[in-house]
Amino acid sequence: MTAFGRSDVEWTRGGLARIVALRGDTVVMVSTAPSPPGSRLEGTLTDEPRERVRIKVHVCRSGDDGTFSIEGRALDLRRELRARLEAMASAGPVPSDSSDGGGGVVPSS
Repeated sequence: MTAFGRSDVEWTRGGLARIVALRGDTVVMVSTAPSPPGSRLEGTLTDEPRERVRIKVHVCRSGDDGTFSIEGRALDLRRELRARLEAMASAGPVPSDSSDGGGGVVPSS
């Protein structure tokens, strides 16, 4: 579990990411690792089946919480993989338990 809740992608070069939105071929993610514009990120989905995901980075911004917002174009996106990514994006953050007042994301352990 990460500081931002669940993770959807594990990067090949290290780090994790959560898919926030998918619009056409454009994917928006929150990542624990930065990647400069123009670079290509490669990783695998954290859930089975662990399919490969490739992104061409357009924008990378650092967040106040130490994470990075990455926007880019999904490469080699098959219909089945697109459907999985859309489902991940629509799932939103993992809700926390009621001990913190609710509504937040699960803190890292």
